[in-house]
Amino acid sequence: MTGFLEILLGICLCISGFTNIAALSIIVLLVVIFPANIYMAIFKEARLGLPVWLLYLRLPLQFVLMIWAYYYIDFSQPLL
Repeated sequence: MTGFLEILLGICLCISGFTNIAALSIIVLLVVIFPANIYMAIFKEARLGLPVWLLYLRLPLQFVLMIWAYYYIDFSQPLL
């Protein structure tokens, strides 16, 4: 479900009328799923067979993606 939302919101970044809401939504989504990613990295039964290094690499990557989404926000337009 979250992967679908990430793809949908990424597409919405390319549509001028939805850029601000999409960027804000991506940031919120990444913040909300961050604890689940920490859980996956810490507990073996939640790893779904993924390598541990990949799960730990994903944690700082989320902050990079949040910053990237932030740069899409046009503050001269209404945010919502």
